[in-house]
Amino acid sequence: MANPVKKPWEKFFGTWELDLAKSSYAVEQLPKQATLVVEKERGGLVLKLSWLDHQSKQGVLEHGLTFDQPVMVNGHEITLAMADDDTLTTVVKREGALLARTRRTNRSVFRRVR
Repeated sequence: MANPVKKPWEKFFGTWELDLAKSSYAVEQLPKQATLVVEKERGGLVLKLSWLDHQSKQGVLEHGLTFDQPVMVNGHEITLAMADDDTLTTVVKREGALLARTRRTNRSVFRRVR
């Protein structure tokens, strides 16, 4: 039996840790640590992000995203897309205004740990 063809976004599945040496943020304080878990969900991905901020306060965010369809999360419209076979993009808007645009690649500031 032949192996099924993998979708481009499957390379993002797994557990990733923030590499602080490669990170830069628009805010003044980098988190002390962050872990991102990416899992398959029908039509998209489930992202689970946990972090410890610069004051050692813990944060957790988990949501499912469907490719190319906006999803409302805590009053923010989030759209997940593949820019190309190696780049996963997330666009965050509130009331139509762009708040953030992230690009994740294999050369990301997160490194795979599992």
